Amino acid sequence: MNSSMKSKVLYINIRSTPFILAYVVFLVNYIINGYEFGATVESVRLTSVILLLFACVQKRRRDSFLYINGFLLICVAIISTLFSDVVNPGESRIFNLIFCMILFIVLSDTAIEANSFEKILYFYTNFAFILAAIVLIGYVVGFGVDSYGRASIYYGSFYKDQNYLSAYLMPAFTIKVYRFLIGKKKAFSDLLYPITIILAVLLMGSRGAFVTALLIVCLIILKLILFDSNSTHKFFWIMLVFVAAIVVYAVLSKTPLFQRMTGFREYGSDVRIRLWTAGLNGFWRHKFIGSGVGAASQFAWQMIGNAVHNSFIELLSDNGLIGVILVFWSFSRVFCARTNHKILIVAFFTGLFMPLFFLTGYSNMTFWMPMFFLQNFISYLEQKTIMIEDNEMRADK
Repeated sequence: MNSSMKSKVLYINIRSTPFILAYVVFLVNYIINGYEFGATVESVRLTSVILLLFACVQKRRRDSFLYINGFLLICVAIISTLFSDVVNPGESRIFNLIFCMILFIVLSDTAIEANSFEKILYFYTNFAFILAAIVLIGYVVGFGVDSYGRASIYYGSFYKDQNYLSAYLMPAFTIKVYRFLIGKKKAFSDLLYPITIILAVLLMGSRGAFVTALLIVCLIILKLILFDSNSTHKFFWIMLVFVAAIVVYAVLSKTPLFQRMTGFREYGSDVRIRLWTAGLNGFWRHKFIGSGVGAASQFAWQMIGNAVHNSFIELLSDNGLIGVILVFWSFSRVFCARTNHKILIVAFFTGLFMPLFFLTGYSNMTFWMPMFFLQNFISYLEQKTIMIEDNEMRADK
C-alpha cells in the first residue's frame, strides 16, 4: 500500500467515521430523548456537543455567506432579547438558541463527502422506517395507543408527541417516494417505506404531516408530468393519481382518523389558531426586531395556557421581520443549488419545514436540526451532480 492510499484510509478512519457515528447518534437522540414535544437543547446536549466537536475537525466549505448570515442571526437574537419589554433576558432561552445557531453554522459549513452523507441518509431512512413500523405494531398490539386513541411510541412515562414524531418521518418519506417515482433503479423498500410511513402518520393523526406528505407527492408527480416528454407517461400518471385519490377516499372517508385529518373546516375553532393569534402579539409590539427569544410562547401561555405550537410564529414574534428575512435568506440555496435535482430539494425542504408550522421549537434543536440537515443534503446533491458531470466528460474524451 503506497503512502497516498494510507493517508486516504487514515483520513476516512480518523476523521470521517467518528463524525458519521456522531451524526447518526445525534439523529437517534433527536427523536429518542426525555422530552415529549420535540428536542430541547438539554435533552440532546451531550450528542450535539460531540457532533459539534467532530464537525470542527472536518474540512470546511468556507461559505462566507453562511457565516455572515449566522452572525447576523445571533446579533438579532441577542439585541431583541436584551431590549425586550416582554421577556426577562435571565429567564430567556437565548443561550440555547445561540448554541443551536452555532451548531447550524458549523454543520452547514462542514464539507461532508458524498459517500459519507450517503451513509447518514441510509441510516436515517432505515431508522425512520423502524420507528414507523413500531407505531404500526404498537397500534395493532395495543401498547402504542394513547388515551385519545392516537398511535405513538411509548417511552415509559409519556407518548412521544405525534406531530413531532410524524415530522421526523417526512424526510425519509420524501427520499423513498422520489426514488420510487423518479429513480431508474428501484428497490422494494422504495415502495414499502413510504406506505409504512404514511400509514403510521394516519394512525398518529398528524394533520401537519398529512398535508406535508400530500405536498411532497404532488411536487414529485408534477415533475413527472411537466418534464417527461412522453405523453403516454403523462396521461398514465394523471390517471393513476386520479384513481388512487378516489380509492383512498372511498376506503378511508368514513373513518374517524381520516375525518380528523381532513377536518379543516373546524380549524378556525381549534385551540391552535388561538395560540398562533396570541403568539403574534410579540410581533405586533416590535415588528422589525421582535420581542425577544421566548416572547411568542410567553404570550401564548399567558393568554391561552399552552405553547404557541408554530416555530415560524416564534421566529416572527421573537426576532421580528429581520429574523425572518435572515432565516429565509439561508433558504435561498434551495432555489439556486447547482444540481439537476431541484424538485427533490424543494420536496425535501417541504418535508423538513412544513411540519414546523405545527410545532414549538424555534429556540430548540427541533427547528435547527432541519436547518443544517437541509444544507448538508444540498451539498450532497451538488457533489453528486459534479461527479456525474466529471464522469460524462471523461467518457467524451
